Amino acid sequence: MKHKNIAESIATAFSGLMFALRHQKNSRYLAMIAIVVTAVSPWLGLSMTEYMILALTISVVIITELINAGLEYAIDLVTEDYHHLAKAAKDVAAAAVLVACGNAVAIAVIFVVSRVKGS
Repeated sequence: MKHKNIAESIATAFSGLMFALRHQKNSRYLAMIAIVVTAVSPWLGLSMTEYMILALTISVVIITELINAGLEYAIDLVTEDYHHLAKAAKDVAAAAVLVACGNAVAIAVIFVVSRVKGS
């Protein structure tokens, strides 16, 4: 599917995001967590650099979840039968989300601990 202009490309990407939020439970959970973290972050007194790190961290988690969901749909399109390579592909994509989430939690702990120690 070729797009005629940037507006169509953006509309298609937005449609994909909305599809994931409607049909992927984990995408909804991660979006809700991102909203809560973003809403609470002003009380941490973050620096501009820390806000950029927070935004990048949230983006990486959402991006990996969207790639994971897309890969799962593509694999399910090719086969619904069990295949060890299909399972491995899904597991590896899920591991990427796990690593991104672990990184996000570690950064959150660093931000909070540095505030508590700084008080």
